[in-house]
Amino acid sequence: MNADGSFGRMERVAKDPLLYGADGFAFGPKGDFYVCANERNSIVKVTSDGKVAEVAGNDNHGPLEFPASLHFVGTTLYVSNYDLPRGVNKPNEPGIGTSIAKIEPGSK
Repeated sequence: MNADGSFGRMERVAKDPLLYGADGFAFGPKGDFYVCANERNSIVKVTSDGKVAEVAGNDNHGPLEFPASLHFVGTTLYVSNYDLPRGVNKPNEPGIGTSIAKIEPGSK
């Protein structure tokens, strides 16, 4: 950000099919950022040098169903789910419904 409040040069950090449905994101405890890929029911990690990897995911039987936003508390990740019948959740109606998932370190 420039001193006058305007933004400087823009650049793409990452482009990858794992980011399909990219929605909410948050920085993790080690500086990487994590993205809800809601059309894929997954959480994707993007490193500062643009490497992309899925770190959590499932089919349409939860605990991730159309993940939309996430937040870290220490190393534990909390994810809100909208559970819309789209992407891998189609035609999973009603599915698990709107919910919060908790992902502990080391789980996948």
